[in-house]
Amino acid sequence: RVTAPTLVLTGDEDLIVPPVNSRTLRDLISDSELRVFPGTGHYFFLERPQAVNRALADFFLSDETTRAISLAGAGY
Repeated sequence: RVTAPTLVLTGDEDLIVPPVNSRTLRDLISDSELRVFPGTGHYFFLERPQAVNRALADFFLSDETTRAISLAGAGY
């Protein structure tokens, strides 16, 4: 069971791992967020590196993620 804030990333044209799988993960993991990169495939991180980096930075710098990391480090 995943209890940490989770970011799920996918390209909307991914033929290897279709985006429906990412939507399923988002639906099954509470406190998860899905980011879909339009016009990209399986290598969305190479096709849109700036957008992916922004999504990662936004996620890791969000108050909720920062709080969860702080609590985990404190032994909660």
